[in-house]
Amino acid sequence: KNTLSIFLYHEVSDNPSHFCQQYNLNVAPELFAKQMGFITDHFNIIDSDQLLEGNYDTPAALIAFDDGMPGYFREAVPIMALKRIPSIIFLNMAPIEGEIFWSGLVTYLTQYDAEFCKALHKHFPPQKNVPDFLLCSREIVNDYITTIDFNPLEAKIRSFYGPFASRKDMDSVRDNPLVFFGNHFYNHYNAVQLNDEELRQQYLLNDQRIM
Repeated sequence: KNTLSIFLYHEVSDNPSHFCQQYNLNVAPELFAKQMGFITDHFNIIDSDQLLEGNYDTPAALIAFDDGMPGYFREAVPIMALKRIPSIIFLNMAPIEGEIFWSGLVTYLTQYDAEFCKALHKHFPPQKNVPDFLLCSREIVNDYITTIDFNPLEAKIRSFYGPFASRKDMDSVRDNPLVFFGNHFYNHYNAVQLNDEELRQQYLLNDQRIM
């Protein structure tokens, strides 16, 4: 009764990518609508400003999204608008601006590219409780990419993780008082692999691109 719950989503789609299916990152629009109805009936849904101010009734709920996939803008926002539900989406602007999505890149390489795995394990032996994609540094990945014809592989990787939202999608909700943008770093790097200055640069660059 005296709690705040955060409901975190990624994609809302009837046709999710293989990446979203594999990691249970997708909710079908029909199910999402039912979930929003349940949350509305049982929680006081708040926005990010109320969270920061700490002024809200409990039990409270915050609806959040990560990364910046198109289903948030094209499916979830219209569904939430029917019940006046606010939400915040934490954006990675690099894939929105057309750069390759880091999480999709390293997940694909560690699952489907045996030669990359050999290169990775020269630096980091396989660890029992740590998936290979968490071992990938930008240096290891970039060094490998420069040794191969990356164009055909890049097409497969982009197909694997699916489309991202666009600037047009972002502009479509900029004046929506129920939509809040958050900073999820410029690309979806594993923060453990970044030093303090790299983390700072990722945050500041993403903040500039969101505006």
